[in-house]
Amino acid sequence: MSPHTRNRRRWLITAGTATLSVAGFLLISKDRSGPPATATVERAAAKPAATDPTSLAALEQALLEAGGIQDPDLRERRTREIGDALVRIHVEGAEVSTGKARSSGTGSKEGPVEGGEKEAEPTYDVAELRAEFESTLAIRDSHERRLGIGAVAEFLATHDPATARSWLQEFMGSGRISSADAYYFTSVFAQTYARTDPQAAIRWAEFLPPESLLPVAYQRIATEWSALDFAALEAWSESIEDPFLRSNVIRIIGNSLSKAPDDLAAAWAQRLAANEQDGPRHSDVVVQHWSRADLDAAIEWTRSLPEEDDVARAVDGLAMSFTARQPSAAAEWAVSFPEGPARDQAITLTANRWAVDQPKAAADWLTSLGRPDLLEASFPSIVASWDAVDPAGARQWAASVPVRPDLRDYVIKMFDR
Repeated sequence: MSPHTRNRRRWLITAGTATLSVAGFLLISKDRSGPPATATVERAAAKPAATDPTSLAALEQALLEAGGIQDPDLRERRTREIGDALVRIHVEGAEVSTGKARSSGTGSKEGPVEGGEKEAEPTYDVAELRAEFESTLAIRDSHERRLGIGAVAEFLATHDPATARSWLQEFMGSGRISSADAYYFTSVFAQTYARTDPQAAIRWAEFLPPESLLPVAYQRIATEWSALDFAALEAWSESIEDPFLRSNVIRIIGNSLSKAPDDLAAAWAQRLAANEQDGPRHSDVVVQHWSRADLDAAIEWTRSLPEEDDVARAVDGLAMSFTARQPSAAAEWAVSFPEGPARDQAITLTANRWAVDQPKAAADWLTSLGRPDLLEASFPSIVASWDAVDPAGARQWAASVPVRPDLRDYVIKMFDR
């Protein structure tokens, strides 16, 4: 078996436990309702390897399905993952060119209007742009339709936010724009507007439905604002009253700190931990960043959490970050928990993460614990990681450890195919 095949199979096993599968949503229409309208805003070609229309449609459908998940934390996490993937696949691969919409070359005279956005005295043909937008919405090819929607959204974010709000309200109210297309328009618009004026983008978004489009607008705004003014972004997050929306922004902040200095990230995590409501609910984010500067304090805080769900989230975040840096110490930490679900989770996550870099060491440690149930839980991940670097060693270990014969046969056959 080639290294490429082994790596691909390894990914197929391990990624399935960490990302939302969208395999069931791969059928989209390739027909067109008619020829495209004359472009008022030219559709820029995507950057190389930027867009797969099938994947785009799959992610959009998966996003709609994720909205029906009952558990708020799981729904929040999956929505964020899918939304970020959607933007990476397509939004960043499209640009708005000047075209006829800016034929005068003089820009717009802007002034504040109700809702906080800047209303332009248009230097473009509004009627022509609207006709182009309506024509774009009628395109049946999902990929091409998104290109057109993104172009209009970016142009309006730069030149005429008031018109963007008016059109989106009208088209949603009349059912002339699908939920997926409205999501996409909002995502591109909010991201573009926030790059220059995040506070105005927040005011613009106030009309959006809080259960569907407002979360994605807030996510895009927070992502852009994190690079402009972190203190202002943190203050805004604390002012958001809706717990679900506030949680979305908190997790975006956490993501934005992944490459920040350790002391800055840890200081923010400690402030978040001090919040009796938001700290425990985002315990995984807290320990991920707090442990970067003070691992012992992050561990102690995890032990102090009263609710099992909060402990489980913290263990998840701590096991991954701790094991990546100090696997042997993380192993000692995992077994130090009292017997129960938290201890089992810490052991399993530590073994799986350790196996990515040192599969034999992880396998030896897990086997030494004398817990066949935990060994079986991590068995596929360890074999996958080991097979990627030493197929013969992986098969020798898989054949020798005390796991159920059916599990052993299943995993070995997967890597022999």
